[in-house]
Amino acid sequence: MTPPSGQLSLPARGLLVLWLGLLMLTVLAWGLLLPALGMPGTRAGAGLMGGVAALVVCGGGLLAIAPWRVRPGSDLPTLWLLVTVVRLLGTPMLAVLLYFAAHPPVDVFVIGLAISFLSVLVLETPLIALDIRRQLAEGGQ
Repeated sequence: MTPPSGQLSLPARGLLVLWLGLLMLTVLAWGLLLPALGMPGTRAGAGLMGGVAALVVCGGGLLAIAPWRVRPGSDLPTLWLLVTVVRLLGTPMLAVLLYFAAHPPVDVFVIGLAISFLSVLVLETPLIALDIRRQLAEGGQ
């Protein structure tokens, strides 16, 4: 369904599928694949903790702006930039708290954190851009 003229929404369903897919991939890679390939459990667990922490911050930040709501098209870039900056600042804050609470091996913890965070940004950006382009082509402008 096309929103009213000038009204757009973020691709909530696509973003949910992307987030769940990245979460499953993170759990499979750090929780099953790397230990099976010989990585010690504590190191793999640290990578898993970092990856899940980044995904939780990214998912929570996106939920805060309610991507399913239809809004004026001029508001969406500002909202997405806001949530991206909040996630960019919130992820290291959570990482520091987790690090001092659990003392995981820092190298794989940071690698897991960085891979998950960058994966969200790299995959989310074109997903949003293509969906906005589709909505505009259908007459949302």
